[in-house]
This record gives sequence, structure tokens and C-alpha cells, in this order.
Amino acid sequence: MYKLKRWQWGLVIAGLLIYFIFITFQVYGNFYLGYPPYTPAFLSHSKRPLERTFVLEKPSSLRVWGTLKEGRITLKINDQIKREWVDDFDYRLTLAAGTQNLRIEFAEATGQLEYSLE
Repeated sequence: MYKLKRWQWGLVIAGLLIYFIFITFQVYGNFYLGYPPYTPAFLSHSKRPLERTFVLEKPSSLRVWGTLKEGRITLKINDQIKREWVDDFDYRLTLAAGTQNLRIEFAEATGQLEYSLE
């Protein structure tokens, strides 16, 4: 009987982890992997909104960009719809100083989304 070496067990475990994450992402969907703005959000027929609250000391520029293969993405600032996308997008908006509530809603969205606050 063949015994696996330590590095081979490492490859097997890493492969299984990648496999299970990929299968979960493909089968269940309705969530996003990633944590914007540090990593892109990879969308899988996502419905759960992404909400952030910013306390800005000075006016700042919000940039939202990504690719959308299916579905729709809606950007709301302080409960007001600012933009909707159904395709690739790159959008920039200046936010006033003070407390700003960012809400990105997904309607069966598949693709990738990122944002940055400069």
C-alpha cells in the first residue's frame, strides 16, 4: 500500500478545500465571496445587499466598478437610488462630508464588484 508523503497530504487538503469552496459557490449561490473594498466581491446570483456606513471628514470620491454577467446592481446612497447597472460599469461619485450610508443591492447578480473611497 502506498503512503502519502507530508507534502502530498498538503496538496490533497488544499485541493479539497478549493473544490468544496468552488462547489458551494456554484450550487448554492445567493452570496458573494470577498470583502470590498479590500478584495473584489465575486457574485453568484447574489440577492443579499452590501451595506457600509462612512463618517467622512471631508468630501470624498466613491468609485464603484466591475463586470456584471447577469442580473442587476443598484447603488443607493442614504436610501436614494444613484445608479443601476446591467452590464460592465465604472462609476465615480463625490460624497459630501458627514455620515453616508452606502447600500449596494443585487438582483440575481453574477459577476464581480469592487469599490474604493478616495
